[in-house]
Amino acid sequence: MIPKKYILLIEDKEDDIEFFKDALAESGLDFMCSTARSIVQAFKILNNTAPDIIFIGIRMAARDNGTCIKQIRAQRSTRPVVIYTNTGNCEIESRGIKVLDYVKLPSSVAAMGRILHNLFVGDQVISATPV
Repeated sequence: MIPKKYILLIEDKEDDIEFFKDALAESGLDFMCSTARSIVQAFKILNNTAPDIIFIGIRMAARDNGTCIKQIRAQRSTRPVVIYTNTGNCEIESRGIKVLDYVKLPSSVAAMGRILHNLFVGDQVISATPV
């Protein structure tokens, strides 16, 4: 059995938060998920906890030219940071931020649940290489 995973979701759009949480429930994983609706709130959470993985929406990650990604990786360089996006490419790369891990959101909760399941137990490996 896979041990319980602690996930930090950094997102300010309520519909994206609900989609992500529904997908986590669909994944069949045992998890605890904290949600930060701002970068400031995310760092408050990170000061007190050590999530197994951090998911951040591309719009949140791109704020301040990606400074928050650099700060998260500096503080939690051993924790994977995965950016999720609705687009086919990771737009933050053009801002000079090295992003190795991103997930393109599928249109269904079930498909996203399978992606999340595979990130933790499947063949997909998430790298945690800091910038």
